[in-house]
Amino acid sequence: MEKLSASIKKGTYENIYVDCPYCGNELIFNRISDLGTSRPIAGKELKCYQCGDIFWTLNDRVETSDYKWFIRELDKIKDDKNYRAYVMNLYQGLEAFFHQAIINKKFDRNPDFRNYGYIIRKKYNDEREKYYNKTKKWAFNKMRSEFLESFKEERNNYIPQGSKPREDKRIKCFELIEKTKINELRNKVVHKYAYRPSLKEINEYDNLVNAIYWLGLYLDVKDSILLVNKPI
Repeated sequence: MEKLSASIKKGTYENIYVDCPYCGNELIFNRISDLGTSRPIAGKELKCYQCGDIFWTLNDRVETSDYKWFIRELDKIKDDKNYRAYVMNLYQGLEAFFHQAIINKKFDRNPDFRNYGYIIRKKYNDEREKYYNKTKKWAFNKMRSEFLESFKEERNNYIPQGSKPREDKRIKCFELIEKTKINELRNKVVHKYAYRPSLKEINEYDNLVNAIYWLGLYLDVKDSILLVNKPI
């Protein structure tokens, strides 16, 4: 008998959610522990842990950079009223955004690491490893300063890296990044007092979330693998 198939109904940074086409139960598979990969699932056989039948699943969400996973999960987290988790996701997403944007500029799109448009692998890998060792213990404020310093030119001049946004929001978006105190709220949440933020506090970060989306488009922030294998 031909195997039934089921589309992934929701994909997050850690898990995929799919309804078994045989028994109808919702199944949750962890990408690392259950699927053994962090890459999107284009098609894969899965075994239902409720009824035991095997089916084919496909249509995973594909993101061009890891930071987007964290940011896209925020609406669901807010709807579920998990405001502590919202703070953590936004904080981690913003740090991931800083890191990937910087790597794109310093390495992935840097002509110093290209030869006739193609990446010079050893030089690229060696210098990225040095940068990783230099920055691996940097806290939020240090990463934010590095981001703002790296993109001074893009902040002062309208220089879209990818598709040109319909509206120039540089001043507002960079200012929101510069002034955000999400790191302070995150520290209150995770430290010994286990602070519980309110919906009102969470809603105050809507503009910051929009700024991350806009800057991601403006700076064309992408996963490195999508850039290093592409000649420029």
